Amino acid sequence: MLKKNKLALVLAGVLFSGYLYAAEPYDSSQSYPKGSQVNVDGQLYEAKWWANPGQSPTDDYANDWDSPWKLIGDTEPTPGPEPGPEPGPGDVTPFIPGQTQVNNGDMVSYNGECFIAKNSPGTWETPSASSWFWDLVDCPDDGNGPTDPPIDPPQLEFSIVSPNNNDSLELNQNTSITTRIVGGGAEKVEFWVNNGKFGEQNVEKSKELYSQSWTPTEVGSAAISVYVYAADNQLIEQQSVNVNVFEEEELPSAPEVRFISPNNGSKFDVPATVAIAVQATDKDENLVSVVVKANNQQICEFDARTETEFACNWNATTPGNVTLETIAIDDSDLAARASIQITINEEEITPPPPTGELCDDFNVYPDWTRGDHASNGDIMVHNNIAYEAIYWTQSTPGSDGSWNHHVNCDGTPPGTAPLLSLPNPLDPVRLEVAGWPNHLVVASPSTAAPSSIVIDTVNSDEIADLAKLT
Repeated sequence: MLKKNKLALVLAGVLFSGYLYAAEPYDSSQSYPKGSQVNVDGQLYEAKWWANPGQSPTDDYANDWDSPWKLIGDTEPTPGPEPGPEPGPGDVTPFIPGQTQVNNGDMVSYNGECFIAKNSPGTWETPSASSWFWDLVDCPDDGNGPTDPPIDPPQLEFSIVSPNNNDSLELNQNTSITTRIVGGGAEKVEFWVNNGKFGEQNVEKSKELYSQSWTPTEVGSAAISVYVYAADNQLIEQQSVNVNVFEEEELPSAPEVRFISPNNGSKFDVPATVAIAVQATDKDENLVSVVVKANNQQICEFDARTETEFACNWNATTPGNVTLETIAIDDSDLAARASIQITINEEEITPPPPTGELCDDFNVYPDWTRGDHASNGDIMVHNNIAYEAIYWTQSTPGSDGSWNHHVNCDGTPPGTAPLLSLPNPLDPVRLEVAGWPNHLVVASPSTAAPSSIVIDTVNSDEIADLAKLT
């Protein structure tokens, strides 16, 4: 049996030596799962957990347990000493993960198999045929089989729930790092970003999810790592994800503009002076110009870089509906518009009543209202002007203080001379006005300066002379 054990040890050494030579050179662009072995400058390294691209075995870390790699040894191991005598049945120690401490050459039993320790395995280096720390050997035969019953190791279920690898996180926005931990003798979990720890929590048997808030303060790539420790502060497992921290670009804001005056629907009579006032603002304080248009024709313009009040007057001379529009523009060429509708009405002109129409119902002097006089309130017409008697009077209407002006019979304003009425001429010419004038000027249109004839109306013969009047 001892010869068989020695032969197994020799074969294991040969196989392991070939495995060392087969380790591939480290590639910084690749990621490596737990247990992967790489060759760097003649040194053999094995991944303790998932190693991300760029996490070189030769990187410097504050603590050895922070590195995802462990040094196995030279790729060309030196011959070791000859194996010593095989241990007897009483020298086999049951291996309990997390508790059993061994030295190189110690034999342990695990899950019904026996192993020889090498390369100083830790308490969590569970024996297996593929492990760098153990050689599988035949168990000593004492006639009773294995010296210890199989022990089921505690199984650790561990994963980072969020964020996912290569997620994007916004600068200065709080986020939660969430991990799931079940079993495995875990007692503590730590949360790290790059090389700094930002949180630590105790693991509870009744709890699976553990969250730690984190607010990124720098733009760029960040490595988030979660470490799980046993009761003796020994690292059980570690996982990492890479995230990208970005700063959201703030887009420029468009201006805001509105009409202060006039109000929508306002009406004006032509010709009208319309007072226009506009309020324009910009959140970014980079307003450039403000213009006002009437039916698409610019009527006001302001330099918003030097002016803060936007008011002007517009002289409206054309009747009709008008669309007033104001446009505010900032230095990003963002524009805001506002419009209202106003109406410019035509001026209503009331034509004067026909001559004499206002005085048709009044007596014409000297046709007295009271036979030979007028009393208070009586109205009489003299020289095409109506006067009202203030008291009993026999004076000519309008000649003294016994009369008040009532109305010009031709509709002209008080205090102005009455209009001359020239009806269509008869044959012979007939000129008739209320109250006979003592002077007439007759003029006719001409391409040259008009000619005029002055007639002394006292001479009735001249008035009857048709040749002189034409």
